[in-house]
Amino acid sequence: MLRRTIGGGSETEDVTQTVFVCLFRRVHTLRDPEALRAFVIGVTLRVAREELRRRRKHSERARRSSEPIQSDTLGVAGDAVPKHAFANLCRLMERLKYTERAAFVMRFVHGMETAEIAAALNISEPMARRFFSRAHKLVSKWARHDPFLIDYLRH
Repeated sequence: MLRRTIGGGSETEDVTQTVFVCLFRRVHTLRDPEALRAFVIGVTLRVAREELRRRRKHSERARRSSEPIQSDTLGVAGDAVPKHAFANLCRLMERLKYTERAAFVMRFVHGMETAEIAAALNISEPMARRFFSRAHKLVSKWARHDPFLIDYLRH
């Protein structure tokens, strides 16, 4: 889930370790053992949000100082077209609000049910539905204007 939320790269392992540290620090606050999956997903998403904020700050600082931004290797094997499509999709996803992006990834990448998404994001089910529906609508709209993603919309 982290790889799909924050992208692949060398830092993903470090962020994964941060998730485990946070889980071990907060596991005593879990009241219902049945909610362990939602608890783990919630902690993972909070850590991912902080990582994305850190990266955004770093990116803004690099742009201001005209330093080249280090690009992570994409987790897509094969020829260049899927890699470009994946990179463009990641750029589109960055335009979404964090909660919309998280709901989109949980719903359309991980195939999670609305109740699970709502529990992970600590929101109501109708709100979760609104988030992933809005994200889907925006990503589809933006992807129609992208030459690398237009073919994927047909699938």
